[in-house]
Amino acid sequence: MRLRDSRVIIIGPPDIAGVLAREAECDAVEFRTLEDLDLWREQQRNADDTIRPDLIAALEELGIAMSSVPKKLRVLIESMAVEKHVPTLGDLEHRWSSRRSFYRMWNDVVDDPPWTFLRRVRSLHALRLLALGFSKKQAAMLAGYSSVEQMRRNINCTPAASSRH
Repeated sequence: MRLRDSRVIIIGPPDIAGVLAREAECDAVEFRTLEDLDLWREQQRNADDTIRPDLIAALEELGIAMSSVPKKLRVLIESMAVEKHVPTLGDLEHRWSSRRSFYRMWNDVVDDPPWTFLRRVRSLHALRLLALGFSKKQAAMLAGYSSVEQMRRNINCTPAASSRH
């Protein structure tokens, strides 16, 4: 059964729950106990589940005020801000009429290439989730990383994010 747009919660021993979560064809979250599930639910209620705060922080780190961004690019950035996960570079390119004009406008406004900016936003998102008390595994999953190790490497190689860590 395919549940691509659904979330499945699995509670059980890590050796069994981990296998089920990896084999699920949807967003699967695993917990060892009901208490862990309750803690996670509480964290979910307290967290802003969009990337807006992290996107704004990334722009501020680069010294960019949203008001100074051209309208067309500002609309793109604002559409990103309401998302729960950092979009891929391909997603951004497809939202623009021409890949070339996207890069031209982006480079006129932002010193970082788009992929570096997205990595910065993802790192800030993960760090914010960790600061809210999410486990490393939860923060990695919610920030869009494939593993805790990938999150760690990304945070450590992003100067702005690692200075906060």
